[in-house]
Amino acid sequence: MTTHQTIKAPGRCFFVGDIHGHIDELTATLDAQAFNPADGDILIAVGDLIDRGPHSIAVLELLSEPWFFSVLGNHEQMALDALPHVLARPADLTIDAATALKMWLYHGGAWIDDELDKFDAAADPSAGKIGLVDSIRNRLRQLPWTITVEYQNKFRIGVVHADCPVQGWEALPERMRDKKVMTSALYGRTKVDAVVRDGASPGTTIGGIDAVVCGHTVTPDGPVSHGNMIWIETGVFCTGVLTVLEASEVMRLVGYGQSR
Repeated sequence: MTTHQTIKAPGRCFFVGDIHGHIDELTATLDAQAFNPADGDILIAVGDLIDRGPHSIAVLELLSEPWFFSVLGNHEQMALDALPHVLARPADLTIDAATALKMWLYHGGAWIDDELDKFDAAADPSAGKIGLVDSIRNRLRQLPWTITVEYQNKFRIGVVHADCPVQGWEALPERMRDKKVMTSALYGRTKVDAVVRDGASPGTTIGGIDAVVCGHTVTPDGPVSHGNMIWIETGVFCTGVLTVLEASEVMRLVGYGQSR
């Protein structure tokens, strides 16, 4: 698995919250932004491309587009943990394997069963199912834990799924090998909860980066910021609202260039 990816964005760069299989909402939102890859526009996702929505496969196929990038989300990690076991007989599963599979299916991964069922009428169902599982796993393995966007030589924006649990951005990719750090980066809510639920004042700035974009925690009233971090997951699967922000808007919302 790639730990980190650096992307140079000479044109417009957009960031999107957790898509969760909602390809139609994504298309409509990008159209509203006049998004055009032919003009050099690119889109960076905060992870959780799959589950909870009707078109997980279609969203995964975007990873083949040269203008689409994403970090790994906790739903992709759950899928990676479970996919080696989806074709096994229940009686053959270890406790750990059964737990991983149950966890993913419970949290929205049941679409995989529908996709696998499509091969039942094929001449060789087993080959088709194995091919699908391998294809999905290979796509998910390519997702980095973190992305740094170098935007028009103006500023640098980091992307991680849920939280940046370290104070220096450059240290995060290596620190992700620590299970506690990785868990916080994929599942953490401490900072965003401090803002949404407790009304915390602007927090400590993450060093070595101008802004950090995250998703994971649903903020139905719109993106929220904490220091130079911003959370843009507005819960399309439950609110119908998918947030897409252009880089300059991200920088405005985190107060870039203003005293904190």
